[in-house]
Amino acid sequence: GINGVMRLKGESRSAYNARVGGDLSSSVQLILTHTGQEKVNYFSYPFGAYDSWMPDLLAQAGIQVSALTNPGLSEISVTLQGLSRYGITMDRPVSALLRLQARKTKSQEVKKELAEAQRRVQTIAMVHEGLSQTVDEIVDFDKVISNLLKMSVDLATMRDQHIDIDFIGKFGMMPAQDATPLSLVLTELITNAIEHGFEGRKEGHITVSVGRGGNNLNVVVEDDGVGLEQEENNGMARSSGSGLGTQIINTFVKNDFGGTVRWEPRREGGTRVILDMKLRAAQNES
Repeated sequence: GINGVMRLKGESRSAYNARVGGDLSSSVQLILTHTGQEKVNYFSYPFGAYDSWMPDLLAQAGIQVSALTNPGLSEISVTLQGLSRYGITMDRPVSALLRLQARKTKSQEVKKELAEAQRRVQTIAMVHEGLSQTVDEIVDFDKVISNLLKMSVDLATMRDQHIDIDFIGKFGMMPAQDATPLSLVLTELITNAIEHGFEGRKEGHITVSVGRGGNNLNVVVEDDGVGLEQEENNGMARSSGSGLGTQIINTFVKNDFGGTVRWEPRREGGTRVILDMKLRAAQNES
């Protein structure tokens, strides 16, 4: 609870450490006993109740990751839609921990999966940062997504690669509830194009074309890369690697926007991905 984290009026540092540190140790021991875990790695500050004396106690308890959370629903799809609304911020470098773990493992497959996880953590952080720049619930999505996708390109490209991205059309204004999952879908598409379409290539080009009529949104992402082999199952792209990126795209488009995703070869070479969606939050407000 809040009183278990915040220092009391006039409380000394030693008294705080004894009281809160004792509570923390008891809680950790209780978790270990009842779950059979060997270690507790994560701590969540309740309702944004952060205290600057707390991180030292977390470090002493061996807790590597902590998050400052404001009131909000914890169900994953709702949380992702409302990051800026609920003010979820990581106060420990999660991507740095993933990078450290990747250095320790000898398995190349594990290294690759950890690198993908690290990239997704950074992407979500960028989405949150971009959407948190406005105090309004309505977002000028063109300003947000342009910077996000350019940063995603920089994040995914190798040092000797040069990948350009340009935009045709306008997304327009939309509620943050729609902007967050749409940002994640588009960053996954861009990253997928770079990692698979331009693997082994020095240069490439990606175009994002947008058509919007009211709540209906059509987005086409095209690249001039090597192209993806097609499955015969409704035009879905053949999974490569873990296929998690494709799953993320399909899940958000279908569940959040009641939409469809179609993958097809580009006539001039490369891949064309077509998204047809209905802006859910905007629809609810009409």
